[in-house]
Amino acid sequence: MIQEHRRVEEARSLRHAAPQAEAARRIGITQPRVNDLLRGRLDKFSIDALIVYLVGAGVPVRIDTSTRKRRRRAA
Repeated sequence: MIQEHRRVEEARSLRHAAPQAEAARRIGITQPRVNDLLRGRLDKFSIDALIVYLVGAGVPVRIDTSTRKRRRRAA
C-alpha cells in the first residue's frame, strides 16, 4: 500500500520543481487541487486519484496488498 508520508513528500517535490500552475498542468488537475496536495489535505482525494496524479507526475507507484502478521501480546 502507498504510504501517506510518501504521497506528501512527492507532492512537496512538485512544489520545488515547478509552480503550482505548472504542476497542475503536468498532472491534469487544477491549481487549487495541487494546493490541497501540497498542504497535506489528502482526505480530499481518493486513493485512485492520488495514484493517477503520481503517475502523471512521473513518480513510480508500487502497491503492496500483502498483510503483515500481528504480534500477539502476552497475557
